[in-house]
Amino acid sequence: MKLQKILVPTDFSEFATAALDYAAFLAGPGSIELHILHVLELDGGAPYSLRSVMPDLEEHFESIEQKATDAMKSLLDDHRADAVIIHRVLRRAFAAGPAIIEYAQEEEIDLIVMGTHGRRGLRRFLLGSVAEEVVKTAPCSVLTLREQPEGGRGGLGKMLVPFDFSSDSERALEVAKELAVAYGSERIEVLHVAPVPAAAMGSGLPVAVPVHLPMAEQAREVLREYDSAGSPGKPQIVTRVLEGPAAMRLVEEAEAIGTDLIVLGSHGLTGLRRFLMGSVSERVVRWADCPVLVLRSTSEEALASVETARAES
Repeated sequence: MKLQKILVPTDFSEFATAALDYAAFLAGPGSIELHILHVLELDGGAPYSLRSVMPDLEEHFESIEQKATDAMKSLLDDHRADAVIIHRVLRRAFAAGPAIIEYAQEEEIDLIVMGTHGRRGLRRFLLGSVAEEVVKTAPCSVLTLREQPEGGRGGLGKMLVPFDFSSDSERALEVAKELAVAYGSERIEVLHVAPVPAAAMGSGLPVAVPVHLPMAEQAREVLREYDSAGSPGKPQIVTRVLEGPAAMRLVEEAEAIGTDLIVLGSHGLTGLRRFLMGSVSERVVRWADCPVLVLRSTSEEALASVETARAES
């Protein structure tokens, strides 16, 4: 996974600050560029939006822009030692989502790191609309985190890779291995969730009870090829097969083993279908308490390049 430019959209909330902290950890002391973007919205609920200040648009824009500039400077003062190159960017736009996507395309960003609003109860199932839009339509991979990981930026000691034997999940595993080497991860859990038959689900059996499906046994046999005891500089790779609703089991397992990062492959869809992320991936992003990295597939990256070229021509 190429990682030369990281974009962190910020609204100066605690969630955005946690995202910047995480991005600074990924950038380290090397030559990776951090791009910090704040969008001055014409309309919206952000603290520096123009919803209530329309009478003198330009005057208020200048005032709000100065406030955002001051807030950006204060935010970056605490992170100046975490990356060699930091770009501070303010943009005016009607909405944050499209502006973030446009900037990522223009600057050929490799990864967007952004916070989502940490909610509990029923509202926990609703991902912030801006984050959801960016995850679905970004031209690059996106890492979301609900809140500051326990213990601060920490590391990537344990990673989880959902695996469905597709090329996307194969790539996710390869990226997890690259990250493991780069950030000293100890363990990667490769997890396949086999569906429970409708008959079993209607029988009153708990969905977490293994039903030993032939397909689950076959998956276990295939996954054993990926097992690795690990060695100095390389993580241990453990494969497991569970049964039940995929997204729910993935999130439960991530919490149970104390996962530091879930690495998800996304399906490379084009046209209108590109805006519909796989339901399992979408639910994992919404429900997981740990950071989630959604990889943009090669076909989607190529599509984004074509779209950008067309827009410029």
